[in-house]
Amino acid sequence: MRPSHPRLGTPLLDSLPHLGTWLESRSRASPEGEFALIQSLLEDVPTADTKHPELAGLDSRLQDLRHFLALAYSTYQRALDRSSMERWIWRKWLERYRKNLHVALSWNYDLVLERALTRNRVQHFHPGAGGWPEWHRRPEGQVGIPICKPHGSIHFAPDGFELRNAASADSPFEAVDYPRATEAALADVPQRCMTDHELLNVRTVADIVLPGEFNRFGQHLSWMRLATRYFRHLSAEADTLVIAGFSFSEPDRTEFADLISWVTRFERAIVIDPSPSDALLAFLTPRAKRIETWRAGPQTL
Repeated sequence: MRPSHPRLGTPLLDSLPHLGTWLESRSRASPEGEFALIQSLLEDVPTADTKHPELAGLDSRLQDLRHFLALAYSTYQRALDRSSMERWIWRKWLERYRKNLHVALSWNYDLVLERALTRNRVQHFHPGAGGWPEWHRRPEGQVGIPICKPHGSIHFAPDGFELRNAASADSPFEAVDYPRATEAALADVPQRCMTDHELLNVRTVADIVLPGEFNRFGQHLSWMRLATRYFRHLSAEADTLVIAGFSFSEPDRTEFADLISWVTRFERAIVIDPSPSDALLAFLTPRAKRIETWRAGPQTL
């Protein structure tokens, strides 16, 4: 999806010059897919400060990319919301096994899982995105299935954090806009869940985690640590692990291993994929008594 500028309606990429210039030069050099371009950008960003590698996340191109992806996936979600998921096989599967759900982990930025659970009247919440009450260890409204999203989500936003800038010392302060006049990232502040009508707004901060970037600065953000801690703890209580749409690519392997590190051994591990990763199956072998592969989609548990 190609998102538009929230206020002007022009292509958003035109207002993200750091990313736009880099993509233009890169696309001329070689025709890569989008994921490959993101990976090459991450590799292109120098990590000069070995004591603080997370500072590489402040690179202007990466900041532009986070804002671009936040708006692109929000545009994608709006398009999906115009379609009914009544006949979607995963929606039906989640409805059938709603009482079996214990905890969910998602590295997707979109809200497809949330929409399916809502359609099935399954209460859920997002550890790490409970705002200031959660920050002060007095969480409110945390009822139902925890959806842990340590890579962020299109509807996460800093709670009570406002950023304004001025063009000069004599200019009035104005709300942030694109192109970005102020660099803001790695905001270790409480996160909240935005309402749907806010999804296509200009973002003050877009701290979504890019592929392979969690190991760079995940440990420095409290909301990400809370999401991972929640899943690590609750997955240790589960007897069945269901994995869908996860290729177990190299950038994610260390993080995934850490997330299930508290598990002694699952009774079952189910991989739902038409072409399951051999590396993932090998990884699961000592961690589950029985491994199943469902190549044709969700089946009966």
